[in-house]
Amino acid sequence: MQDDYSRARRLAEESLALSRELAERKQAGYALYIHRRQARIEGNYSGAAAFFEESLVLFSELGQPYDIALVLSGLGLTVLFLGEDERAAVLCEKSLALSRKLGDSHSIASWLANLGMIMLVRGNDKRATEQCEESLAIRKTLGHKGGSAHTLAILGHIALRQGAYERAADCYTESLTLRQETGEKEGIATALEGLAAVTVRQGQPLSAARLVWFSGCMKATCSSDIVLRPLAGYYEPT
Repeated sequence: MQDDYSRARRLAEESLALSRELAERKQAGYALYIHRRQARIEGNYSGAAAFFEESLVLFSELGQPYDIALVLSGLGLTVLFLGEDERAAVLCEKSLALSRKLGDSHSIASWLANLGMIMLVRGNDKRATEQCEESLAIRKTLGHKGGSAHTLAILGHIALRQGAYERAADCYTESLTLRQETGEKEGIATALEGLAAVTVRQGQPLSAARLVWFSGCMKATCSSDIVLRPLAGYYEPT
């Protein structure tokens, strides 16, 4: 896996260098976007944010609204890793507003879910729920199973923190079913961990241990979950 990361980083660096040499600003913007993704996978969030910001400048100069919205949301999630939750919210709000203006339903659903995560981190459960429920409605209409599963997991985290264990279990179970249908192992692991958190709070430690073990088996065969990691520590009931 590490060899794959190293190769991906090298290819991204070569693409970026060539794009800059040829003054291909749009291609450089995409190369930077790929580069920041690699940096975030490696845990270099400051580096990822810098790549995002440079990419944002290029796409803004080129007047690429869809790409601008994509980068704004990605930058928002990245600075969330750095503890800048207020800035993260502002960036994702801008991304969402731009996508609404463009009428891009897929992006609207994605940015709503991202904003829901940010609101969860900020402790605004009401706003987080509103954003995620709107995202889920759009994603179900679009038939987007993976996206629906992701949003359901966030709703599960919200319910878990509120002590609404039955609702949390329902959200995680539906998320798990969708992830199993699509074969997304990281999502399966996230849903299993959510269910484990529910069962341990319901006084079933052995069941929780089994779920964590199954989650570990999923994680052993895929890269780490980088999307939901910043939510660690926000699952406890208030």
